[in-house]
Amino acid sequence: METNKFLDLMAKLRITAVYWVDDENAAGVELSLDKLLKSFISSLINAPTDEAKVAIGKFKAAENTRKNAQNILNILNRQDEDLESKSNRIEDELSKLLDKVENPAEALVESLRSLPGPLGQAERDALKALFSSGREVSWEWRPLSFTKWATEFRNTLQEHSPPAPTLFIVDLQNTSESSATDGSSVLSDLANAELDRKLCHLIVLTSECKKDKEFRKGRELTEKFFPPGQTRIPVFVISKNRFSADPQGMKSHMESAFISALERADLSIVHQEFAGIMRKYFQQSIEIAFNALDSMTIEELMFAVSHTSKKEGVSEIETLLRLMAIAQREGLQKAITESSDLRSIIMQLRDATLSPARNDLETDSEIVKLRCAELYDKPEVVNKLFSPVSPGDLFAIRRVIQKRDQDEATTLKLGT
Repeated sequence: METNKFLDLMAKLRITAVYWVDDENAAGVELSLDKLLKSFISSLINAPTDEAKVAIGKFKAAENTRKNAQNILNILNRQDEDLESKSNRIEDELSKLLDKVENPAEALVESLRSLPGPLGQAERDALKALFSSGREVSWEWRPLSFTKWATEFRNTLQEHSPPAPTLFIVDLQNTSESSATDGSSVLSDLANAELDRKLCHLIVLTSECKKDKEFRKGRELTEKFFPPGQTRIPVFVISKNRFSADPQGMKSHMESAFISALERADLSIVHQEFAGIMRKYFQQSIEIAFNALDSMTIEELMFAVSHTSKKEGVSEIETLLRLMAIAQREGLQKAITESSDLRSIIMQLRDATLSPARNDLETDSEIVKLRCAELYDKPEVVNKLFSPVSPGDLFAIRRVIQKRDQDEATTLKLGT
């Protein structure tokens, strides 16, 4: 069932190519021994004893590296040594060991894959199986290293002519390649390419956040690389920390993660279409509002404004705005109810399984701003229109005017 949903979403988004940009795809000549050394030591120290033995096992089996491998295991077993000292000693012993290995970088990569980490062997296999299994698919699967991306990304972005929907899966961290390029570089390249919003979908893999912070991290990356004023392509984040270490359940974990991200990508397209349609109808409704005012005689308008304002104790401008809003709202409602496109979009939104909670949002400031605008006029607007005082009004005291009554018994402070 999950597989069918994944395929349905890929078909709905009309994905024709999937580019997986990750240091996991690096060739031997692209690897950085220094970066791999740090990653290996960190993973080794944090690994359970049995898994650490497996990672060192290949080196222990070889006669020329057996002694160094055993020394590393002995250091790992020391309970009375602090972490920094242990790391330094392992680095020294591991460097001696790698001097005796023909292809040290590739040997470290192989050993790293047997250690637990953000994206272990089971996760990598599940990702490849999801996008490039033996079943018939309608997209091209293209794994790329960061090094290849740096030298070929422009060609990559221009390969599809005419432009076609493309999914980019980007690892945010580069922990093994010599290239200075990382996930942030890739996102910058994509932003500078100014791709069509409907033809580019971005999913970022990172261990920098937990599963419950994926929404926030995605918004953070979107704001950073696609700020307002340029083509805004939302970034959808999948936390590597969400994956189970259970190889038996990895397929379903991987599918579930990407289904969630693809659903959000699909809804973002729906949101864009919804905004476009609403913008058109809103503009039309403004014209309807002005036509309604034009059709009124000056006597009708003055009576409505002055009579209502006096009766309700509001400013003339407030009454005029209400008259326009009524006419505009009626026109907007009519257009919305008659639009089959809009009804279709509303049905899609209603059927969406995505239901973020307030805690999932990076901020709800925009929602709060709209709510405040609904309830309160801004002080500068109220004051400049000389609006009557109403219950609940808030005043900022700029200066104080003192006024005494006939008995000189009270002082009244007025805010202006």
